Amino acid sequence: MIYRIVVLLTLGILYSCSNVDPNEDPNPLYGTDNRYGSFVQDTIYAQADTVIRANFEHTGLTSKLSLGEFDGLSAGFEIKFNGLPHDSISVDSVFLKFTTLNSFGPNAFDFINGTMYTIIDSFDTDSINTGMRWRDPLNPQYVDEGTSRQVSFNLKDSSETSLDLSMEVFNGWRTGTLENYGLYFHPLEEDVIVELGSFNSSLDPLLVYYTHIEDSVVKDTLYPETDGTIFNYDENGTALLKEADKIFVSSGVISKSFLKFNFDNIPDKAIMYSANIVLTEDDSNPVENPENSTSFFLKPLEEIVSDLDEIEFNPNITFSLTSDAGITDVLGAHKNSLSIDVVQEIRNGSVNSEWFQVDFSSDNDELSIKRFWGVNADKSVSPKMIVKYLNAKK
Repeated sequence: MIYRIVVLLTLGILYSCSNVDPNEDPNPLYGTDNRYGSFVQDTIYAQADTVIRANFEHTGLTSKLSLGEFDGLSAGFEIKFNGLPHDSISVDSVFLKFTTLNSFGPNAFDFINGTMYTIIDSFDTDSINTGMRWRDPLNPQYVDEGTSRQVSFNLKDSSETSLDLSMEVFNGWRTGTLENYGLYFHPLEEDVIVELGSFNSSLDPLLVYYTHIEDSVVKDTLYPETDGTIFNYDENGTALLKEADKIFVSSGVISKSFLKFNFDNIPDKAIMYSANIVLTEDDSNPVENPENSTSFFLKPLEEIVSDLDEIEFNPNITFSLTSDAGITDVLGAHKNSLSIDVVQEIRNGSVNSEWFQVDFSSDNDELSIKRFWGVNADKSVSPKMIVKYLNAKK
Protein backbone atom coordinates (compact mmCIF):
# COMPACT_ATOMS: atom_id res chain seq x y z
CA MET A 1 0.00 0.00 0.00
CA ILE A 2 2.84 2.42 0.87
CA TYR A 3 4.48 1.61 -2.46
CA ARG A 4 1.26 2.33 -4.35
CA ILE A 5 0.83 5.68 -2.60
CA VAL A 6 4.41 6.63 -3.48
CA VAL A 7 3.77 5.80 -7.14
CA LEU A 8 0.57 7.83 -7.20
CA LEU A 9 2.27 10.81 -5.54
CA THR A 10 5.15 10.59 -7.99
CA LEU A 11 2.75 10.53 -10.92
CA GLY A 12 0.83 13.47 -9.50
CA ILE A 13 3.96 15.57 -9.04
CA LEU A 14 5.30 14.77 -12.49
CA TYR A 15 1.89 15.38 -14.04
CA SER A 16 1.44 18.77 -12.38
CA CYS A 17 4.98 20.00 -13.02
CA SER A 18 5.16 19.03 -16.68
CA ASN A 19 4.18 20.94 -19.78
CA VAL A 20 2.19 17.98 -21.11
CA ASP A 21 -1.37 18.95 -22.00
CA PRO A 22 -3.59 17.11 -19.48
CA ASN A 23 -6.21 16.62 -22.21
CA GLU A 24 -3.76 14.66 -24.33
CA ASP A 25 -2.34 11.17 -23.91
CA PRO A 26 0.93 11.00 -21.98
CA ASN A 27 4.31 10.61 -23.59
CA PRO A 28 5.44 7.00 -22.95
CA LEU A 29 8.90 8.32 -21.99
CA TYR A 30 7.44 10.90 -19.65
CA GLY A 31 7.80 10.30 -15.97
CA THR A 32 9.70 7.82 -13.94
CA ASP A 33 12.68 6.49 -15.92
CA ASN A 34 11.22 3.03 -15.19
CA ARG A 35 12.00 3.38 -11.48
CA TYR A 36 8.38 2.61 -10.58
CA GLY A 37 7.27 1.00 -13.81
CA SER A 38 6.65 1.92 -17.43
CA PHE A 39 3.84 3.55 -19.32
CA VAL A 40 1.87 1.17 -21.51
CA GLN A 41 -0.64 1.91 -24.24
CA ASP A 42 -3.10 -0.86 -25.03
CA THR A 43 -6.11 -1.23 -27.30
CA ILE A 44 -9.13 -3.11 -25.98
CA TYR A 45 -11.74 -4.03 -28.58
CA ALA A 46 -15.42 -4.17 -27.68
CA GLN A 47 -16.63 -7.74 -27.26
CA ALA A 48 -20.35 -7.23 -27.84
CA ASP A 49 -22.76 -4.57 -29.03
CA THR A 50 -26.48 -4.03 -29.30
CA VAL A 51 -29.00 -1.29 -30.08
CA ILE A 52 -32.19 -0.71 -28.10
CA ARG A 53 -35.00 1.56 -29.25
CA ALA A 54 -36.75 3.62 -26.60
CA ASN A 55 -40.40 4.40 -26.21
CA PHE A 56 -41.47 7.68 -27.76
CA GLU A 57 -40.46 10.70 -25.71
CA HIS A 58 -42.21 13.79 -24.40
CA THR A 59 -41.64 16.60 -26.93
CA GLY A 60 -43.76 19.37 -25.44
CA LEU A 61 -40.81 21.32 -24.03
CA THR A 62 -38.43 21.08 -26.97
CA SER A 63 -37.24 24.07 -28.96
CA LYS A 64 -38.24 22.76 -32.40
CA LEU A 65 -41.28 21.63 -34.35
CA SER A 66 -40.52 19.14 -37.13
CA LEU A 67 -42.38 18.27 -40.32
CA GLY A 68 -41.49 15.81 -43.08
CA GLU A 69 -40.59 12.25 -43.99
CA PHE A 70 -37.19 10.70 -44.62
CA ASP A 71 -36.15 7.06 -45.01
CA GLY A 72 -39.14 5.68 -43.11
CA LEU A 73 -39.04 8.32 -40.36
CA SER A 74 -41.67 11.05 -40.20
CA ALA A 75 -42.66 14.06 -38.13
CA GLY A 76 -45.76 16.21 -37.76
CA PHE A 77 -46.76 18.68 -35.06
CA GLU A 78 -49.65 20.15 -33.12
CA ILE A 79 -50.07 23.70 -31.90
CA LYS A 80 -52.71 25.61 -29.97
CA PHE A 81 -53.28 29.34 -29.44
CA ASN A 82 -55.42 30.79 -26.67
CA GLY A 83 -56.40 34.33 -25.69
CA LEU A 84 -58.33 34.98 -28.91
CA PRO A 85 -60.07 38.37 -29.24
CA HIS A 86 -63.72 38.61 -28.21
CA ASP A 87 -66.17 37.92 -31.01
CA SER A 88 -67.45 41.49 -30.77
CA ILE A 89 -64.15 42.72 -32.23
CA SER A 90 -64.07 42.96 -36.02
CA VAL A 91 -61.16 40.95 -37.44
CA ASP A 92 -60.18 41.49 -41.07
CA SER A 93 -57.58 38.75 -41.53
CA VAL A 94 -55.57 36.22 -39.57
CA PHE A 95 -52.48 34.21 -40.33
CA LEU A 96 -49.85 32.01 -38.69
CA LYS A 97 -46.15 32.77 -38.83
CA PHE A 98 -43.34 30.21 -38.45
CA THR A 99 -39.56 30.61 -38.60
CA THR A 100 -37.39 27.92 -40.20
CA LEU A 101 -34.38 26.82 -38.15
CA ASN A 102 -33.02 24.00 -40.29
CA SER A 103 -33.87 21.57 -43.09
CA PHE A 104 -32.16 18.50 -44.48
CA GLY A 105 -32.66 15.58 -46.84
CA PRO A 106 -32.22 14.95 -50.59
CA ASN A 107 -35.31 17.03 -51.41
CA ALA A 108 -34.49 19.98 -49.15
CA PHE A 109 -34.65 22.66 -51.83
CA ASP A 110 -37.12 25.54 -51.52
CA PHE A 111 -40.36 24.37 -49.91
CA ILE A 112 -41.97 21.44 -48.13
CA ASN A 113 -45.69 20.71 -48.37
CA GLY A 114 -47.93 19.50 -45.60
CA THR A 115 -51.59 19.38 -44.63
CA MET A 116 -53.08 21.61 -41.93
CA TYR A 117 -56.07 20.23 -40.00
CA THR A 118 -58.18 21.61 -37.18
CA ILE A 119 -58.17 19.22 -34.23
CA ILE A 120 -61.51 18.01 -32.85
CA ASP A 121 -60.25 16.42 -29.65
CA SER A 122 -57.98 17.65 -26.86
CA PHE A 123 -54.30 16.78 -26.87
CA ASP A 124 -51.67 16.75 -24.15
CA THR A 125 -48.04 17.41 -25.07
CA ASP A 126 -47.00 15.00 -22.32
CA SER A 127 -48.53 12.15 -24.29
CA ILE A 128 -49.04 13.09 -27.95
CA ASN A 129 -45.74 11.48 -28.89
CA THR A 130 -46.45 8.25 -27.01
CA GLY A 131 -49.98 7.43 -28.21
CA MET A 132 -50.72 5.86 -31.59
CA ARG A 133 -53.75 7.94 -32.56
CA TRP A 134 -51.74 10.67 -34.29
CA ARG A 135 -49.64 8.29 -36.35
CA ASP A 136 -50.05 6.95 -39.88
CA PRO A 137 -52.66 6.21 -40.92
CA LEU A 138 -54.04 9.39 -39.34
CA ASN A 139 -57.21 8.63 -37.39
CA PRO A 140 -59.99 10.89 -38.78
CA GLN A 141 -61.67 10.73 -35.39
CA TYR A 142 -59.28 13.40 -34.13
CA VAL A 143 -59.13 15.89 -37.01
CA ASP A 144 -61.69 17.67 -39.15
CA GLU A 145 -60.85 16.63 -42.69
CA GLY A 146 -63.39 19.14 -43.99
CA THR A 147 -61.15 22.01 -42.86
CA SER A 148 -57.91 20.51 -44.17
CA ARG A 149 -55.80 22.34 -46.70
CA GLN A 150 -52.34 22.06 -48.16
CA VAL A 151 -49.69 24.44 -46.85
CA SER A 152 -46.05 25.08 -47.76
CA PHE A 153 -43.11 26.00 -45.53
CA ASN A 154 -39.96 27.79 -46.66
CA LEU A 155 -36.83 25.69 -46.16
CA LYS A 156 -34.19 28.39 -46.12
CA ASP A 157 -32.67 28.86 -42.67
CA SER A 158 -34.12 31.88 -40.79
CA SER A 159 -36.84 32.36 -43.42
CA GLU A 160 -40.42 33.01 -42.35
CA THR A 161 -43.57 31.26 -43.52
CA SER A 162 -47.00 32.92 -43.31
CA LEU A 163 -50.08 30.69 -43.54
CA ASP A 164 -53.60 32.08 -43.82
CA LEU A 165 -56.00 30.73 -41.23
CA SER A 166 -59.62 30.32 -42.30
CA MET A 167 -61.83 33.08 -40.91
CA GLU A 168 -64.54 30.45 -40.50
CA VAL A 169 -62.29 28.47 -38.19
CA PHE A 170 -61.00 31.53 -36.35
CA ASN A 171 -64.45 32.99 -35.77
CA GLY A 172 -65.77 29.56 -34.79
CA TRP A 173 -63.13 29.41 -32.08
CA ARG A 174 -64.02 32.91 -30.91
CA THR A 175 -67.78 32.34 -30.74
CA GLY A 176 -67.51 28.85 -29.30
CA THR A 177 -69.35 27.19 -32.19
CA LEU A 178 -66.09 25.38 -32.92
CA GLU A 179 -64.08 24.06 -29.98
CA ASN A 180 -60.49 25.34 -30.06
CA TYR A 181 -58.34 22.22 -29.75
CA GLY A 182 -55.65 23.65 -32.00
CA LEU A 183 -54.12 22.67 -35.32
CA TYR A 184 -52.30 19.61 -36.58
CA PHE A 185 -49.72 19.65 -39.41
CA HIS A 186 -49.16 16.38 -41.26
CA PRO A 187 -46.28 15.76 -43.73
CA LEU A 188 -46.96 15.27 -47.44
CA GLU A 189 -43.46 14.97 -48.91
CA GLU A 190 -40.67 12.43 -48.61
CA ASP A 191 -36.90 12.83 -48.33
CA VAL A 192 -37.06 16.19 -46.58
CA ILE A 193 -37.43 17.40 -42.98
CA VAL A 194 -37.96 21.00 -41.88
CA GLU A 195 -37.42 22.23 -38.32
CA LEU A 196 -39.30 25.30 -37.09
CA GLY A 197 -39.04 27.35 -33.93
CA SER A 198 -41.43 26.21 -31.17
CA PHE A 199 -42.99 28.20 -28.34
CA ASN A 200 -40.02 27.07 -26.23
CA SER A 201 -37.55 28.81 -28.53
CA SER A 202 -36.66 32.45 -29.16
CA LEU A 203 -38.42 32.22 -32.55
CA ASP A 204 -41.94 31.35 -31.43
CA PRO A 205 -44.74 30.59 -33.86
CA LEU A 206 -47.22 33.45 -33.93
CA LEU A 207 -50.91 33.94 -34.64
CA VAL A 208 -51.30 37.41 -36.13
CA TYR A 209 -54.61 39.16 -36.77
CA TYR A 210 -55.70 42.62 -37.94
CA THR A 211 -58.63 44.53 -36.42
CA HIS A 212 -60.33 47.86 -37.04
CA ILE A 213 -60.45 50.35 -34.20
CA GLU A 214 -62.32 53.41 -35.45
CA ASP A 215 -60.37 54.46 -38.56
CA SER A 216 -57.19 52.61 -37.70
CA VAL A 217 -56.01 49.11 -38.58
CA VAL A 218 -54.39 47.44 -35.59
CA LYS A 219 -52.13 44.39 -35.69
CA ASP A 220 -52.15 42.04 -32.73
CA THR A 221 -50.11 38.91 -32.01
CA LEU A 222 -50.69 35.78 -29.95
CA TYR A 223 -48.11 33.25 -28.79
CA PRO A 224 -48.85 29.52 -28.54
CA GLU A 225 -50.23 28.04 -25.36
CA THR A 226 -48.64 24.71 -26.24
CA ASP A 227 -47.10 22.77 -29.12
CA GLY A 228 -45.22 19.54 -29.73
CA THR A 229 -43.82 17.28 -32.43
CA ILE A 230 -45.06 13.76 -33.15
CA PHE A 231 -42.29 11.47 -34.41
CA ASN A 232 -43.03 8.20 -36.18
CA TYR A 233 -41.22 5.41 -38.01
CA ASP A 234 -41.96 2.56 -40.39
CA GLU A 235 -41.60 -0.68 -38.42
CA ASN A 236 -40.99 -2.53 -41.70
CA GLY A 237 -38.38 -0.05 -42.87
CA THR A 238 -34.61 -0.16 -42.60
CA ALA A 239 -33.85 3.21 -40.97
CA LEU A 240 -33.83 1.75 -37.44
CA LEU A 241 -32.71 -1.75 -38.37
CA LYS A 242 -29.44 -2.90 -36.78
CA GLU A 243 -27.04 -4.42 -39.26
CA ALA A 244 -24.70 -7.18 -38.11
CA ASP A 245 -21.55 -5.08 -38.39
CA LYS A 246 -22.93 -1.68 -37.37
CA ILE A 247 -24.48 0.18 -34.46
CA PHE A 248 -26.37 3.46 -34.40
CA VAL A 249 -27.97 6.07 -32.19
CA SER A 250 -31.06 8.03 -33.15
CA SER A 251 -32.97 11.04 -31.87
CA GLY A 252 -36.63 11.90 -32.30
CA VAL A 253 -37.38 8.20 -32.46
CA ILE A 254 -34.82 7.39 -29.79
CA SER A 255 -32.33 4.53 -30.05
CA LYS A 256 -29.24 3.97 -27.93
CA SER A 257 -26.19 1.79 -28.56
CA PHE A 258 -24.41 -0.39 -26.01
CA LEU A 259 -20.84 -1.69 -26.04
CA LYS A 260 -19.28 -4.30 -23.77
CA PHE A 261 -15.58 -4.33 -22.87
CA ASN A 262 -13.48 -6.78 -20.88
CA PHE A 263 -10.61 -5.29 -18.85
CA ASP A 264 -9.13 -8.51 -17.47
CA ASN A 265 -5.91 -8.14 -19.49
CA ILE A 266 -5.00 -4.89 -17.76
CA PRO A 267 -2.44 -5.82 -15.05
CA ASP A 268 -3.60 -5.81 -11.44
CA LYS A 269 -0.89 -3.27 -10.53
CA ALA A 270 -1.79 -0.90 -13.37
CA ILE A 271 -2.36 2.71 -12.42
CA MET A 272 -4.69 4.20 -15.04
CA TYR A 273 -3.86 7.47 -16.71
CA SER A 274 -6.02 7.78 -19.83
CA ALA A 275 -8.92 5.97 -21.52
CA ASN A 276 -10.56 6.83 -24.82
CA ILE A 277 -13.44 5.03 -26.54
CA VAL A 278 -13.12 5.41 -30.30
CA LEU A 279 -16.03 4.92 -32.73
CA THR A 280 -15.59 5.03 -36.50
CA GLU A 281 -18.52 6.55 -38.35
CA ASP A 282 -20.27 4.86 -41.27
CA ASP A 283 -20.21 7.56 -43.94
CA SER A 284 -23.02 5.91 -45.94
CA ASN A 285 -25.56 7.02 -43.31
CA PRO A 286 -28.44 8.80 -45.11
CA VAL A 287 -30.41 10.24 -42.17
CA GLU A 288 -27.86 12.47 -40.49
CA ASN A 289 -29.20 15.81 -39.34
CA PRO A 290 -26.42 18.42 -39.60
CA GLU A 291 -27.86 20.15 -36.53
CA ASN A 292 -27.54 17.01 -34.40
CA SER A 293 -24.61 14.84 -35.45
CA THR A 294 -21.54 15.64 -33.35
CA SER A 295 -22.38 15.52 -29.64
CA PHE A 296 -23.02 12.36 -27.60
CA PHE A 297 -23.01 10.97 -24.06
CA LEU A 298 -21.15 7.91 -22.78
CA LYS A 299 -22.47 6.25 -19.62
CA PRO A 300 -21.04 3.17 -17.85
CA LEU A 301 -23.60 0.54 -16.85
CA GLU A 302 -23.58 -2.64 -14.80
CA GLU A 303 -26.16 -4.36 -16.99
CA ILE A 304 -28.59 -3.70 -19.81
CA VAL A 305 -32.25 -4.68 -20.21
CA SER A 306 -34.60 -4.41 -23.17
CA ASP A 307 -36.60 -1.55 -21.63
CA LEU A 308 -34.47 1.60 -21.64
CA ASP A 309 -36.58 3.11 -18.88
CA GLU A 310 -35.39 0.31 -16.58
CA ILE A 311 -31.66 0.75 -17.22
CA GLU A 312 -29.86 2.19 -14.20
CA PHE A 313 -26.74 4.32 -14.31
CA ASN A 314 -25.01 6.87 -12.11
CA PRO A 315 -26.06 10.32 -13.40
CA ASN A 316 -22.88 11.78 -11.92
CA ILE A 317 -20.68 9.63 -14.14
CA THR A 318 -21.35 10.74 -17.70
CA PHE A 319 -18.74 11.51 -20.33
CA SER A 320 -18.98 13.55 -23.50
CA LEU A 321 -18.16 12.24 -26.96
CA THR A 322 -17.53 14.49 -29.94
CA SER A 323 -17.24 13.82 -33.67
CA ASP A 324 -14.60 15.12 -36.03
CA ALA A 325 -13.36 13.88 -39.41
CA GLY A 326 -15.28 10.60 -39.23
CA ILE A 327 -14.17 9.67 -35.70
CA THR A 328 -16.23 9.98 -32.52
CA ASP A 329 -14.31 9.73 -29.26
CA VAL A 330 -14.14 10.93 -25.68
CA LEU A 331 -13.72 14.65 -25.09
CA GLY A 332 -10.09 15.32 -24.20
CA ALA A 333 -10.79 16.62 -20.71
CA HIS A 334 -12.79 13.46 -19.88
CA LYS A 335 -10.19 10.84 -20.84
CA ASN A 336 -8.38 10.94 -17.52
CA SER A 337 -11.64 10.79 -15.57
CA LEU A 338 -12.90 7.83 -17.62
CA SER A 339 -9.71 5.93 -16.84
CA ILE A 340 -9.64 6.71 -13.11
CA ASP A 341 -13.33 6.82 -12.18
CA VAL A 342 -14.41 3.85 -14.30
CA VAL A 343 -11.64 1.61 -15.66
CA GLN A 344 -9.47 1.84 -12.53
CA GLU A 345 -12.49 1.14 -10.31
CA ILE A 346 -13.42 -1.87 -12.44
CA ARG A 347 -9.90 -3.27 -12.12
CA ASN A 348 -9.95 -2.60 -8.37
CA GLY A 349 -13.19 -4.56 -8.10
CA SER A 350 -15.09 -1.55 -6.75
CA VAL A 351 -17.63 -1.44 -9.59
CA ASN A 352 -18.87 -3.82 -12.26
CA SER A 353 -19.50 -1.63 -15.31
CA GLU A 354 -18.42 -3.46 -18.43
CA TRP A 355 -21.26 -2.09 -20.58
CA PHE A 356 -21.26 1.47 -21.92
CA GLN A 357 -24.27 3.32 -23.30
CA VAL A 358 -23.85 5.74 -26.22
CA ASP A 359 -26.63 8.18 -27.10
CA PHE A 360 -27.21 11.65 -28.48
CA SER A 361 -26.70 14.42 -25.93
CA SER A 362 -30.04 15.81 -27.17
CA ASP A 363 -32.40 13.09 -28.34
CA ASN A 364 -35.98 14.41 -28.19
CA ASP A 365 -35.67 17.65 -30.17
CA GLU A 366 -35.19 16.48 -33.76
CA LEU A 367 -34.85 13.53 -36.10
CA SER A 368 -31.32 12.27 -36.67
CA ILE A 369 -29.41 9.00 -36.97
CA LYS A 370 -25.68 8.47 -36.48
CA ARG A 371 -24.20 5.15 -37.58
CA PHE A 372 -20.93 3.58 -36.47
CA TRP A 373 -19.11 0.39 -37.29
CA GLY A 374 -19.75 -2.36 -34.73
CA VAL A 375 -17.87 -5.27 -33.18
CA ASN A 376 -18.31 -7.50 -36.25
CA ALA A 377 -16.65 -4.98 -38.55
CA ASP A 378 -12.99 -5.03 -39.49
CA LYS A 379 -10.73 -4.34 -36.49
CA SER A 380 -9.49 -1.17 -38.16
CA VAL A 381 -12.94 0.43 -37.69
CA SER A 382 -14.59 -1.59 -34.89
CA PRO A 383 -15.29 0.06 -31.49
CA LYS A 384 -12.26 0.17 -29.25
CA MET A 385 -10.94 1.64 -26.03
CA ILE A 386 -7.38 2.94 -26.02
CA VAL A 387 -6.00 2.87 -22.48
CA LYS A 388 -2.74 4.21 -21.07
CA TYR A 389 -1.49 3.26 -17.65
CA LEU A 390 1.61 2.91 -15.52
CA ASN A 391 2.46 -0.77 -15.28
CA ALA A 392 3.85 -0.59 -11.77
CA LYS A 393 6.78 -2.75 -10.73
CA LYS A 394 6.11 -5.36 -8.07
